Amino acid sequence: MRYVIIGDVGLDTILTLDEQAHDRCRVIGDELRLAVGQKVAASASYQSLGGNAANVSVALNRLSSEVRLISHVGQDWSGKQIIKCLDDEGIKTSSLSVSRSGSNHSTVLLCEGERTIISFHGDGAYKIDKLRRDDWLLLCSMGEQANRAIDQALGLELPIVYLPGTAQVNGSFARNKRIIKRSEMVVCNLEEAQTMLDTRSHDAVILASRFLDIGAREAIVTNGVHGAVAAHSSGIWHGSVWHGASRVDPTGAGDAFAATYLWSRLSGSVVSDALKVAAFNAGSVVAEYGANAGLLKRTMIQRLLKSETVTVRKETHERS
Repeated sequence: MRYVIIGDVGLDTILTLDEQAHDRCRVIGDELRLAVGQKVAASASYQSLGGNAANVSVALNRLSSEVRLISHVGQDWSGKQIIKCLDDEGIKTSSLSVSRSGSNHSTVLLCEGERTIISFHGDGAYKIDKLRRDDWLLLCSMGEQANRAIDQALGLELPIVYLPGTAQVNGSFARNKRIIKRSEMVVCNLEEAQTMLDTRSHDAVILASRFLDIGAREAIVTNGVHGAVAAHSSGIWHGSVWHGASRVDPTGAGDAFAATYLWSRLSGSVVSDALKVAAFNAGSVVAEYGANAGLLKRTMIQRLLKSETVTVRKETHERS
């Protein structure tokens, strides 16, 4: 089988704001406040490949999976860097279209343990062609002009995994319902699930169950340090995070979790084991700057599965 990842790629610039500069930058409630007209010192700077589709592609590639990435870049320096990063990871770039609008770029500000992302999204086409019967289509974060690509994917007789981005999460409930109903698996975080399902519920079990009620065959709702919930027709499970690594930068943790969970399930693992290996990879990612530096290879994940602990329990919640 082959994973065909459709979505955005970009460059991430990660800046850790100096903890000594509290007079010029601070987190107050749910806001990051910066002093206007002043320089704010950063204690660390890092640049890496980014974008939901790129992160998932690299994660699956490191797990020795066959990957095809369908995305777009701009005719600029960032576009060249993105292609170089993908080449370095051994991911073919022949399915990337080139646009004049510029490449996607995000600046990630880390302050007092919290993350703020400033993003630019360039327009571009997703050329979905040359597919095989054994392909699994992964619909990742895409720009606001992506409806045509999504509609094309939904019309194909191939399994779909839905990893929605901001534009998709904020789309209409009717449109998301159509995609969810067609999906073998939906993976998102708790806040995204609330928005997509138009509910204020903070219960990941209820949210994951709702995706199944709509028609998804399997649903995973992640919830940061509180772990993740996976719902399937055979039951609902909660998995903890992995505490074996320090927490430096959460960028890309959700993408690592989603890719690894999917890989594990399609490799024949039961839900409980898939939650464990996904937690290992996500935990390794947050221990490094950027979305890809901490991604693990298959051998290391298999080693951790034997030596490390992630708590998984089956929930007693009954679907209505």
